[in-house]
Amino acid sequence: MKTLASLVLALLISIPVSANLNLPGDYILTRDGNMYFATFNFGMKNLRARHTDGRLFKVRYADVVSYRKDNTVYEKKALYEGKIPTGNSVFMELIGQKNDLKLYRYREYGTYFDCLTYSFCKGNTRYFVYRGDDYIVELTPRNVQTILRFFEL
Repeated sequence: MKTLASLVLALLISIPVSANLNLPGDYILTRDGNMYFATFNFGMKNLRARHTDGRLFKVRYADVVSYRKDNTVYEKKALYEGKIPTGNSVFMELIGQKNDLKLYRYREYGTYFDCLTYSFCKGNTRYFVYRGDDYIVELTPRNVQTILRFFEL
């Protein structure tokens, strides 16, 4: 009887563990739909990915809509300067969401020349709010407290 009880206990403990093994980790979402991968790396023109069953894939950046790497979600959004679209789409880190609004962080990398201060600057971090694909507002010193309170951050 003790053997049967310990066998049932071991079975009950192993069920949740085996169920969690099938959960997807890092993923790439393309225009065609979801594709789950065990690992992927960033190339010059595309993402190089290895599926969980061992198959290798290359996915062009133009086809990628969203991806999750190391539990961080990135989505492709139109970049704005003020309220004017730049015509470029960039991957932004999803920070929070509430109702149908999403808060994103965009990190500009590299060094560039700032014409206002006549100096070279390192890339900075900017925050944006979107509703779907529609740009709502960029965080500024005037609205940052209100927006962070809204997203409960």
